[in-house]
Amino acid sequence: MHVSLKMVIASSLVALATGSGAWYYLRAPDCMAWDPASLPGIESGKHYLYVAMGGCNSVLAIDTGTQTVAAYASLAGRFPHGLMVDPKRKSLYVANEKSDDLSVLGLPEFAPRARAETGDFPVDVTLMSDRILVTNFSGDSVSVIDPATLEAVWEVDSEAATHFAVSPDRKYAYLSNWSEDTVSVLDSGVDAVVAVIRTGKRPNHLTFSRDGRFVYVTNYKGDSVTVIDHRAGRSIAEIPVGKRPMTPITTADRLYVANIESGTISVIDIENHQVLSEIPTGGNPQHMAIAGNWLYVTNPDLELIQVIDLSQNRVVKEILTGPSPQQISPRYLSEVPPY
Repeated sequence: MHVSLKMVIASSLVALATGSGAWYYLRAPDCMAWDPASLPGIESGKHYLYVAMGGCNSVLAIDTGTQTVAAYASLAGRFPHGLMVDPKRKSLYVANEKSDDLSVLGLPEFAPRARAETGDFPVDVTLMSDRILVTNFSGDSVSVIDPATLEAVWEVDSEAATHFAVSPDRKYAYLSNWSEDTVSVLDSGVDAVVAVIRTGKRPNHLTFSRDGRFVYVTNYKGDSVTVIDHRAGRSIAEIPVGKRPMTPITTADRLYVANIESGTISVIDIENHQVLSEIPTGGNPQHMAIAGNWLYVTNPDLELIQVIDLSQNRVVKEILTGPSPQQISPRYLSEVPPY
């Protein structure tokens, strides 16, 4: 739902400038409503990051050049969490946890185009080969969807399927199984699970190293990261990090891990698996994306995105979002062309 100024009750309105636009905070029902007319919109040739806004049933587009909100799209789905850019189809897929469906937005128009049914409580969405994968946390399954028809063509059993990491060649997907303390390896060539690997306690988010050699799995209740050798198909190390680790993300030589209860980002040397430092963020840092030398971190407690300068390892800017910013896509801006 696009919200106009006429819908805002003056006694409950606070307006703050955000560079190119303005945001309006509604104390009841405690949700920030963006006025689309005040935002510049998606411009051709620019790079954007897209943020699922769980508390507002919407998606925000962040201009990485100005580091400001550029556009807002309202969704019919409820509590969007995971999202994924599909450069080939110029689409954005958004998993809506509370309405059990997938919203499809067109790019660059940044407007809803279609929807697809999923299983119970979809959390994450990704692309493997030419298929859309969706984890259904409460449905104990993964929906494999044909992007051309938006129909499910295959289903994978998984106890509390949580999140994905897809290999750089898009041939393999690692799936975290929250209840089983394992990850499953899906092979697109045979449409089957080809391996199951033990992790720490309550595996959650995961990511590949930039060269595709290793997979890093955060263990939410183990306060650690399991390192998996992709070629060998086994875990080779476990790295202690902060309390309740969430999203991991990598550069060529560093692994960054958001610790939700510590309010920090762990900085880890990839070669020796040693924690080098902690970047304080406060709040509960959760999901991350890298754009050039900038690390973008969603912080739902603070209702904003923090921008970290990786040359200084400190927060240098905050972008106000509203309630419950969730995942960001693309996680690596260099992988997606501008629109």
